[in-house]
Amino acid sequence: MEPYLSVVVAALEGTESERSKIQLFVDTWADQAKRQGLASEIIIAGTAAPVLNLPNDLGSCEVRLVTAPAEAGPAKAKNAGIREARGQFILATNPGILFTDELVNFLASFRLEADCLYRADRYDVDGNPSGIGAEQRLSYCRKHSLRLHAREGTFDLTPDGLRRNAPDDIAPVDSGINFGSGWFPPEKYACTAETFRWAHDDAEILARVREGGDILLLEVEPGPSLASLPQRLELIDEDGYAVASWNIARRTTVAVAVPGKQPAIQRLRLRITGGGRPILDNDRILNVAVFGCNWAERNRMLAELPSIVQSLQRNKPTLGRMLGSSRKTSGVFHAIARGPFTAMRAAGLLSRRGRDVFEAGMDFQLGPGWSYLEESGSERFRWVSRDATFFLRMPESTSRVALLLEPGPSQRDQPLHFVARLANQPGAILIRRPVIGLTYFEFPVPAAPGSIAALNFTGEGAVDDGGDDKRSLSYRVFACGAGAREILSPPLSKHWPVLPLNFRPAAQDWIAAFDPVKRDLDEMGHPAHLHTKSASDFLLMSRSRWLDIRGFPEIAMTPDRLDALLCYAAHHCGAREEVLSDPVRVYRIGNRPTEAGHYSMAPAVQQEDLMWLIAQMRSLHAPVIFNRADWGR
Repeated sequence: MEPYLSVVVAALEGTESERSKIQLFVDTWADQAKRQGLASEIIIAGTAAPVLNLPNDLGSCEVRLVTAPAEAGPAKAKNAGIREARGQFILATNPGILFTDELVNFLASFRLEADCLYRADRYDVDGNPSGIGAEQRLSYCRKHSLRLHAREGTFDLTPDGLRRNAPDDIAPVDSGINFGSGWFPPEKYACTAETFRWAHDDAEILARVREGGDILLLEVEPGPSLASLPQRLELIDEDGYAVASWNIARRTTVAVAVPGKQPAIQRLRLRITGGGRPILDNDRILNVAVFGCNWAERNRMLAELPSIVQSLQRNKPTLGRMLGSSRKTSGVFHAIARGPFTAMRAAGLLSRRGRDVFEAGMDFQLGPGWSYLEESGSERFRWVSRDATFFLRMPESTSRVALLLEPGPSQRDQPLHFVARLANQPGAILIRRPVIGLTYFEFPVPAAPGSIAALNFTGEGAVDDGGDDKRSLSYRVFACGAGAREILSPPLSKHWPVLPLNFRPAAQDWIAAFDPVKRDLDEMGHPAHLHTKSASDFLLMSRSRWLDIRGFPEIAMTPDRLDALLCYAAHHCGAREEVLSDPVRVYRIGNRPTEAGHYSMAPAVQQEDLMWLIAQMRSLHAPVIFNRADWGR
């Protein structure tokens, strides 16, 4: 019976360590293939055959030894095995590699396609799970995975299997934000020395969102793979909906109100709609550079808040001015009847403030229109322009917001008409009332307690003449916090509010930089960025494809670059890449020694030549094949 699959392993070291790794692989594969009913053969190709203890019952699996030429390196040794393989499909791998049951089950499903190049992520395992059964070995590997080799690069893993943030990254290690597929490792921007990450399309953000929601800050600028500007960025939720979007043409910082829901870890994707342009000296697709992806700063509770009595004493000038304004606008009788109650409410609101004008525990993110925090005597406040937008975490026990607000210095006796709206529903007015002098008032917000609301404040009829102060001093806010108890339901909407915060020129004008080579880039179209990381640990193609490209290039380059050349040659020979996703995994046991060998070019020169060869394949839409007809011999 001819095997469906041939598995080729190179054995060149002749050491006991290599022999034990091959033994572990053979034992595990034979058990898996037998359980899955996979007709296969293991070809061990090398200069010296290792002595193995084969299982008594190999089932439909056969183990064969193929002698490689005496001077063979890893590429030629594998090629020798590939030439001798009998299977319809050939999988090239290395000693010390194990495959998950899900991967072997996929191979045994007979769904492999002749025009595909199959790849999978590799996980490095701490320790050596020898001396236990095959299923226990795989369980051990899953629990002791330290490192991931994915399309985008190599990443350390957290205990729960996520890609660990670097110490110097666009999100702190303890932020509750991790980055999945589509994100390259952090690096330093040559122009500014800032830390950033390049992002491909559908870059995955794994965010631990609090029950009521959180405010996500993103700082993004266009990358070299955007052919024109502006381009639209979208945030895609777990259900595939574009829940937020904004345009970028330069360095742009936005805040996004992310609602809380179960599960606590939400998988979001940053989608770039107009990217994919190649780069001549890099095989990656670099759509955008992201300089920050983190939660807005928390408005934390203070260690101790003043009592109402203390607040009345500390804020006596402010409260006295408020009562004076009330007496002037509503009359003495109203001031006497309602003044003490209003003063107590205002004193309570002032006492609950954190280090800003907002109640402690109510997170906020201020957008355009808000000025900096100021103090004058015992008073603390923020000036606000005629139109201002911000995000606010609603109080935990109510859907009413309380404000202590005073019109600007030039308003005098002219009424300021204060209007509050939902920022993502501009037509929905929450309150419209005249304000003369320092005033306390409340208004309802259709948002669940503890959730994030997007609010817009407008000062209609505001007089902005601030004298020597060039700012727009329409009114100032002394306190913003919880009002009386009232619970409202939020309006139904699948769109998450986006708050633009800052715009500035990008560090690099990529369109202008690439204009001289635009014709060359256009010839490449929108090429694929292939998964070449640790490729020799799992490279699966049909036998005919391996023969078409004549196996691994037998040239003087480092193994990782040979892997990349092979992948791109196979792709441009017509093999469509398919990266098998989790729980399909490739595990590497222990640390493989650096493969020795003399390479005629320095690593930097090799990398330049590799990128040039990839660019040629992309331009000509044809493979580059180095081996002659006697490859593998």
